[in-house]
Amino acid sequence: MQRPALFVISDGKGNAERLLQTAMTLAPVIDGFMLREKQWTARQMWEWGKALLEAGFPPEKLWINDRLDVALALSAGGVHLAGHSLPVAAARACVTPPMKVGVSVHSLDEALQAADEGADYVLFGHIFPTPSKPGLPARGLPSLKELVVRLSIPVLAIGGIHSDNVAAVMETGCAGIAVISAVLGAPNPLAAAQTIRQRLHAACSP
Repeated sequence: MQRPALFVISDGKGNAERLLQTAMTLAPVIDGFMLREKQWTARQMWEWGKALLEAGFPPEKLWINDRLDVALALSAGGVHLAGHSLPVAAARACVTPPMKVGVSVHSLDEALQAADEGADYVLFGHIFPTPSKPGLPARGLPSLKELVVRLSIPVLAIGGIHSDNVAAVMETGCAGIAVISAVLGAPNPLAAAQTIRQRLHAACSP
């Protein structure tokens, strides 16, 4: 995973056509688009992914959340696992390079376990307060920094990250960020992604 990485995660609103058009528009700017529509069936996810790839979206930039079967059927760039998903080791046994296996983690212990089981990267958060996690305390930048120092695999940050705080996030040494509303909730998602991309590179420049 090249630093700084920018991933966009679908917003769970289930608007397939809008998501497809937005993903295509964002393709040149982002490193990955993660399909995370929990209410969709495996067939719906596969049909959407197939349509996206047939439209010319780079397969290495398509990430599927939770459903290893869909990721494999699409030859996607990666599968991203949550706490309720298959164990990392079980998914790892089914996946061959260049497909990646990532894991959402919320503590150092979870991150170390994911790395031991063969995860290619971890997604840690939420870093800042975010409407998607009401009432739950943010993990904060010091916790993110601790993961970066302790882990030998890339750490991506998520949660309340936007163009104005991305520089502080990257100062921790993390590999990149994943966002939802900062891009998909913007009036112009492409412009929002371009601004974040520019600030990512500026934060990582010597």
